[in-house]
Amino acid sequence: MSTLTIVKQMPKKNSKHLADLIFKLLTNCTEKEVRHVAKYGVTVAEFRCLKALLVNESVNMNQLAQEMQITNSRMTRIIDNLVDKKLVQRIENEQDRRMNIVTLTPDGQLKAQMMLQSAIAINSEILSRIPTEKHESVIDAIDLLGKAIESWLHQNDLEAN
Repeated sequence: MSTLTIVKQMPKKNSKHLADLIFKLLTNCTEKEVRHVAKYGVTVAEFRCLKALLVNESVNMNQLAQEMQITNSRMTRIIDNLVDKKLVQRIENEQDRRMNIVTLTPDGQLKAQMMLQSAIAINSEILSRIPTEKHESVIDAIDLLGKAIESWLHQNDLEAN
């Protein structure tokens, strides 16, 4: 086998390996997240919403749906569930229901902060399973991969329009 053939095969081999690793990582991260939020009686989508509201203390439903990259109807169902659980409240806009403002209740604020701290503790525990001298390189590699995926997504958005 020539050197040129090996060089041409390498990217495909690496790309397949990367695809397999990303799939396994995504599967494991999803399972970790599901197990974590179940302890608090919320869904993953509800936790993501609570977390977004910790950052943006009051936001309208459209903005929240855009930030979470979900449809407005899905956002409404999530907010309905969180209102029922008394974790968020809606501040109605008389003129346009789509412009309702959503905020955390005091219980929602407390639960969101507890869940966020717990998630950080879980990630700290996971990081402790990696040799200390590799922490920075692992974090850098994940950051670099995330940026490359964002760039790919952005490029595909531009090509689609």
